[in-house]
Amino acid sequence: SENSEYNAAKEGLAFVEGRIQEIEEILKTAQVVENQNNNHQVEVGTSVLVEIDGKKELFQIVGDFEADPLNKKLSHTSPIGQALVGKKVGDWVEVEVPAGKIKYKIV
Repeated sequence: SENSEYNAAKEGLAFVEGRIQEIEEILKTAQVVENQNNNHQVEVGTSVLVEIDGKKELFQIVGDFEADPLNKKLSHTSPIGQALVGKKVGDWVEVEVPAGKIKYKIV
């Protein structure tokens, strides 16, 4: 019926307006951070090449709202992100995942 379409549109609008408010709050406290990574440590904004069981994978460490694990963009607060942040080339990290522990070497 026409009313159900109207109500669905109103619900959709309310959701979008709520999301706009959330994003505006995030933007109020957001800060631009210059990348001054002279010590070659993994940090937010860096790409990191790791080796897992002889296979190499390139991850990008990002903020929570940019995270997209399917496209290798890992949040710095994710288990893998937390393990990698602060480490350098040559370091090994071990990450606890549901299937067990995974060892990564930063290359």
